[in-house]
Amino acid sequence: MVKVKWKMMRVIIVAALCLTLCGCGYIKVQSIYPLRKHGTSYKAGNVYTANTGSSLLIAGYNAYSFPTYKPKYNYKPPDIDLPSATFGVHPVQFMPPITPDQKWTVRYVHDGNYIIFSQDYSPTWGIEITKDGELADEEAWISIENSTLNGNPAVQKKDEDFVMLIIPKKWIKKLKRNLAIVKWIASILNSDSNGNSTYAVREKGIWKPPNPQLFEEVDGDIIGGYEDSFKAELIYTGKTDNIIRISYREYINDMARPAFSQELRYDLNEGNEITFKTLKMKVLEATNTKITVQVIDDGGGSSLIPRYPSNKRDLI
Repeated sequence: MVKVKWKMMRVIIVAALCLTLCGCGYIKVQSIYPLRKHGTSYKAGNVYTANTGSSLLIAGYNAYSFPTYKPKYNYKPPDIDLPSATFGVHPVQFMPPITPDQKWTVRYVHDGNYIIFSQDYSPTWGIEITKDGELADEEAWISIENSTLNGNPAVQKKDEDFVMLIIPKKWIKKLKRNLAIVKWIASILNSDSNGNSTYAVREKGIWKPPNPQLFEEVDGDIIGGYEDSFKAELIYTGKTDNIIRISYREYINDMARPAFSQELRYDLNEGNEITFKTLKMKVLEATNTKITVQVIDDGGGSSLIPRYPSNKRDLI
């Protein structure tokens, strides 16, 4: 009789766990691929700042970039209430301010909305926004730990927390095998045609920004590594006395072309306007650690590109 009761209880618990894992806390998201583009990271009239050794201006064709956003104003987001296996105790992940100098890149899509991440902020915590830059939900924090349900550290931890809350400890050992079955069933119910899904967790924390449009879209960084891609960039390399140094570099399929590199020097004693090819800039500030310039003339938008590809029909 005891064995029969245990078997019935085990079936009920496994079914309850299946429903919980399949419908509570998790959202299914899709990865986004970089978009092909042709153009530059700069425009006439705009001001740009770069640290020594960093890219100042970039141009490319058959290159790619991810949709990118930046915050419109400073905002302290809500801290995240983390899950806990202990009643009455809620660990908190304290979140730093979001500032306009950060770049947030779209990496996932959920129900037509974007999930953005920033290396300047945290590679772990993302934010769900609309394409217009508004928060998509009052609980906008999204965390993505792994690409599949099975083996996902975040999912495993949440499973353990949930089990500890509703199941006596003496039953835990008996349920270990069943939990593996539960996760397998959940992954089948939520997986795509290839049996592989990307899962995200909507974290607790209510957002109350003063302006709903917290983000605005900006030009994304151009990335290479694709067939027939070309990228050219100007890199600030420092200042000696009143002479600034800038390197020009070209890349084909993300491979450097040393024969087409140039080391440029400009004496600011002769004036703060400098020219490279058809690109004209005004140096607003230059130290040995960073430079700030304003683009006066962008040369028609392609001043750093020495030639155009023959297959223009492929350009976007």
